[in-house]
Amino acid sequence: MIIISLLSCIGFTIAMNTLWPSEWAMLKLSFQIVGPFIHVGLIVIFTILSCILIRQWYILDRFRLKLLTLVAYMAILVGLYVIPLFIESPCVRPADSLPSKPRLFAHRGASGVAPENTLVAFQLAANQSVYGFESDVRISSDGIPFILHDDTLRRTTNIEEVYPDRVDDDASMFKFAELRKLNAGSWFLEEDPMGVVGSLTDKAKEIYNNQTIMSLEELIDLAHLTGKNVLIDIRSPVKENRYYYTVEKQVIDVISKTGIPLKQIWWFSKVYHSAYTTNFTQTGTSYLPVEDLVKLHISNFNARYDTLSEDEILQYLESNITTNVYLVNTYWLFSLYWCLGVQSVTTDECHVLNKIEKPLWHLTPGTYLMTWVSVDIISAIIIITILIVQWVRLLGTRFNPETISLHSQQTMTILTDQYHSNSRTMKEKLLFTADQLEEDILEATEGVSNDHIDSPTHHYMNTAADTIVISVPQ
Repeated sequence: MIIISLLSCIGFTIAMNTLWPSEWAMLKLSFQIVGPFIHVGLIVIFTILSCILIRQWYILDRFRLKLLTLVAYMAILVGLYVIPLFIESPCVRPADSLPSKPRLFAHRGASGVAPENTLVAFQLAANQSVYGFESDVRISSDGIPFILHDDTLRRTTNIEEVYPDRVDDDASMFKFAELRKLNAGSWFLEEDPMGVVGSLTDKAKEIYNNQTIMSLEELIDLAHLTGKNVLIDIRSPVKENRYYYTVEKQVIDVISKTGIPLKQIWWFSKVYHSAYTTNFTQTGTSYLPVEDLVKLHISNFNARYDTLSEDEILQYLESNITTNVYLVNTYWLFSLYWCLGVQSVTTDECHVLNKIEKPLWHLTPGTYLMTWVSVDIISAIIIITILIVQWVRLLGTRFNPETISLHSQQTMTILTDQYHSNSRTMKEKLLFTADQLEEDILEATEGVSNDHIDSPTHHYMNTAADTIVISVPQ
């Protein structure tokens, strides 16, 4: 049974890791930050359950089973008490060693409160003091780089109304003038994907409803004006687009015309190399050892939240390679990477994370040690108290006067019944003996004269019979 349970747990873990890798990674990451608090919760739960467990343990009759249960219980209890020795939470650290708060890249602008990849979204992000903008760049059929994430225009525009016959066409097959005719903000008001439309003013709704698809030049101009960095993710067009092989060059030409300082452009090094791009901030996207990154002059690394370990982040930090993690939208995950020393994160929720002043669940080692020891001591006191109370309660049940009185009455009734039963049995045995004795005498005196029999023997029989009858308890 134990083997089956173990195999089931292993199978479940493999299935989780295969079917839901991102969710499984998120679960493992969450344990890093909430480990100390899970320990406290487990101690509280086990202490509460001890009341039931100890009561049942006292009731057990078999000594071996009782001993085995006690050993198992103590092993679990001691394990829970010392488990903090094996918990390594990055947020348990001295306050003065806490890394700087990660800077924020606005993912497609302030997409948590505005239509993604629109001018208003990036303007709102700039107002939230973000470090930079993250954007997906595509090329139109006439060679103008523009801002869009999806391959098609169905989700984020009103293309069904403007070009109903081209709803599923690749966006790179449209001229930029055709793209400009599409509304890129009305879908946000209609679908309310972030649940914020109800809080918008009429003026904000009007602005959102008049958004169009942005060009890359507009985005770079805004970044230059506001002093923001730009993290560019170039999306390849379909092969029918004549700029299929030169899309990177088209993007570089636009950047160079804006006059933005080139170091403000975070460029994915695997995309395209030229003498001009070497002046960009080279950014890696696939894990490489530190030595290889240094050889490639890569000073930044852009990684998904579940792909870098704490050791890898520390190795990069020691080599002056900064790390940006995407996509981080929750307070606890942002806190985790804050404690790990990540320099920046990409987020939809820049308006929320910008207001955070300290990591969630940050504890100094002294505070955690005091919490750990206090919880263990309180738990031990409670369990010992439960043990004594249950023992006294059981002892009181065994020697309760009412129980003893009732038991005595039952015992007297049983003894009385046994006495009467034994009396009847003895009487039957004695009567049977008298009858048998009379038969033996008659057999012994067979053939003797009646006169002789009537004398002393007859008197003896009567006397014996009378004696037997008299001696029987009534």
